Amino acid sequence: MSIPRTTLRIGNDSLSFAVATPSQQPNIQFDAYPLRAGISMAANLREAFASHSLISDEGGQAQVLIDSPIMLAPIEEADTDIETLFHHTFTGFEGCLVLQSILPDLNTIAVFAINKDVKMVISNHFDDVRYMPAIQPVLSYLHRRSGSLSTASRGLSTTAQLYAYNHGNRLHVFSYQRNRLRFYNSFDNAHTSDAAYYILYIWKQLAFNPLTDELYLCGDIEDKLTETLRQYLQNAHVITPAAEFNRAPITQIAGMPFDLMTLFVKGR
Repeated sequence: MSIPRTTLRIGNDSLSFAVATPSQQPNIQFDAYPLRAGISMAANLREAFASHSLISDEGGQAQVLIDSPIMLAPIEEADTDIETLFHHTFTGFEGCLVLQSILPDLNTIAVFAINKDVKMVISNHFDDVRYMPAIQPVLSYLHRRSGSLSTASRGLSTTAQLYAYNHGNRLHVFSYQRNRLRFYNSFDNAHTSDAAYYILYIWKQLAFNPLTDELYLCGDIEDKLTETLRQYLQNAHVITPAAEFNRAPITQIAGMPFDLMTLFVKGR
């Protein structure tokens, strides 16, 4: 399937659009839509579809990234009552639709929820829609990256890598081992000190070595967080989009989340 022309990214309090424009550079137009307080996300979406020139046309394909908590499960569990398990794992999603997205390289399914009214508005506007959690492109790409790092260091060292992706007020922390997902969790992250605590606690929980193993930070990373972590970890690095994606034009788009950049440059 070809890449959909329109991509929506929906969070609890954020809404943005990215539209493919092959004849322009960068070949993606991005806009963060200002939400109107006091009305639902579904109502905001209706207004955006009616008034925003980027997405006013109906029909065609779209992909939708949902920025919300996810539950990861082995792909073999896809046919079980995964919805019940999701509601046991997370509260506050009663009345939502529970969706699944496959991460084939990780042999994993990501389970997440979407508001029914939001999904209905999207389905009424586009003919063909693919849904995925916003973290999925980052998990998939950094899995491949982790494998490359392991291959490059094979025979020279046995360093392990921990990854942390921060966007808005949510911090995702994850690690891979032997080409599989070893650990994943996410946290509400209101303060830098909280983020540092979560990362260092997981580092200790996984028995990583502070002198030889590596931490990679990406997304909205404050200098203060990096400085704090480097007091305890010898190898704490920040992944910057321009360097990571070989100065691709998309990395110059102000305000575009790292997960969206990763989706367009590296796929889902």
